[in-house]
Amino acid sequence: MPLDAVKTIVVLMQENRSFDHMLGYLSLPPWSRPNVDGLKNDPASLAGYTNSNNGQNYLPYRLPSPGAKLPDDPIHDRGHIATQMGTPAGGVFPMNGFVNSCPTLDPATGQPMVMGYFNAEDLPTTHFFAENFAICDKWFSSIPASTQPNRLMSMAGTSTIDNNKDIIPHQYLVYDWLEDHKVKWRVYHDSMPFFALMPEWFPWILLDHDFRDFSRLFEDIQNESDDTFPEVIFIEPRFTDAPHIETPNDDHAPSAITPGQDFMAKVYSALTSNADRWAGMVFVVTYDEHGGFFDHVSPPAMATNPPADASYAPFTT
Repeated sequence: MPLDAVKTIVVLMQENRSFDHMLGYLSLPPWSRPNVDGLKNDPASLAGYTNSNNGQNYLPYRLPSPGAKLPDDPIHDRGHIATQMGTPAGGVFPMNGFVNSCPTLDPATGQPMVMGYFNAEDLPTTHFFAENFAICDKWFSSIPASTQPNRLMSMAGTSTIDNNKDIIPHQYLVYDWLEDHKVKWRVYHDSMPFFALMPEWFPWILLDHDFRDFSRLFEDIQNESDDTFPEVIFIEPRFTDAPHIETPNDDHAPSAITPGQDFMAKVYSALTSNADRWAGMVFVVTYDEHGGFFDHVSPPAMATNPPADASYAPFTT
């Protein structure tokens, strides 16, 4: 699509799953896509996929039930992620500390939960996207840290924090940039939106100013005037860690993965319900970070210094 044909950019950011965990199966039979750097099952390639703990070696394995909750939420703060990636040699991380960081076993298999992955049968919506649209296998979190710093990096280009906080300090977000540049934008949230953790956004959320319930997405795409329809849309799932009654659908462990698949299908169905609007859309589906789940690809060296009003040590990757 040429850039001048793009009328609306839509971003859906889910929670805490790695590439190998969600799409690594694409390089395995029967899919065997040679252009995807995913999982391997030939003996010559397995060395880079092995994690060890207490003298026991573990390889990736298929998780048995996408509809079941996982037994744990792997810790994925800055310190634990450093353990997961391991000690670098020549700037390359061995990616061998995931089980050491979270040794919790999947009771159905006796294997470490963090080495588990899903496949096409488990992830019908994700697989549909992978078969019909572009995917990025060299995907990395902005920084090797937890949810809040990475969502700030995605939504602000910088982060004043390197681990999660109860209240996120003020930062200039893409919302502010769009507002300042008179670009129409909107957030559709299936529960409490993420930046409710920033007090300055309380009035916007409570007054429905550029924040709308997800249930309105389909109707707006169908019927809203071009004069008011947003040029940038952010879609937020129902977060596992937020107050809610219904089942979360953000993919944040220990939540099951199936509700997230259903949610993404609903989003896609709404976006494509108006052919004229869909023809001018770019839809990006991503994850804020890996959530402690195994991935075999070492992230590249890319220094990220803290902003002037932050005091944490710089990131090197």
